[in-house]
Amino acid sequence: MDRLFACPGSAILPRGVDVEGIAASWGTKVHDWVETGIYPEGSDGKEIAKRVIKSGLKREEFWPGGEHEVALAYNLVTGEARRYVAPRPLPPGNSLKAHKSAWKDAFDNEWVTGTLDWVKDILDTYWVDDVKTGRNAHWKQAEAQQSCYALMYSVYRYGKIQAGRSTIAHWPKYPIARLPLRHGSSLSEDYLGTFLVKLQKLREEILAGRDLYKTGTINEAELCVGEHCRFCPSRTACPKINQ
Repeated sequence: MDRLFACPGSAILPRGVDVEGIAASWGTKVHDWVETGIYPEGSDGKEIAKRVIKSGLKREEFWPGGEHEVALAYNLVTGEARRYVAPRPLPPGNSLKAHKSAWKDAFDNEWVTGTLDWVKDILDTYWVDDVKTGRNAHWKQAEAQQSCYALMYSVYRYGKIQAGRSTIAHWPKYPIARLPLRHGSSLSEDYLGTFLVKLQKLREEILAGRDLYKTGTINEAELCVGEHCRFCPSRTACPKINQ
């Protein structure tokens, strides 16, 4: 989401190898442990266990109650919000993670989808938290992602845009004895309403860019080279970065 606000190219240009996915193997294993409390098999599981023991991290206290890995969808045209509910039993050949991913992929371009790492209702408001495992992380670097999560959840949960709290829990691989560092922001109804307008405008820009690309051209002025290009799946097709 934050990449798209910096440059809509990855939603317009052809996509290649998901280099971010390849680089995120460690992060995926950490997220699995945060969700379930079960250490993954293999060396990564042992490394996570070592960090939990050395840091003294207590999962149930750092993420008290609430729900993990909540998949949501929000319609930017109608304002409808939906939540993924796993069928019981799952269709043959499907894991929960794969079925949830397919649910998100099935929505058309009116919708934005995402999965919250953790969310907790507190009285008449909510707290959304996202786990980051990269070397450097700050809430402002994920502001669009986190604002979108808050928007989607508040509309799904309360039927309207509702103020809430959004944080990230930064837990890099090193140093191994460091607890996750949590920081974030309170998001007001006015802020989320303004963000929604920006999100709707971004959708319009992306759709216009796709239509233009179909004609064999592209507005290079919309493309922007920067740090967000590092893991962009469209970097090999980008005329700006390959000039």
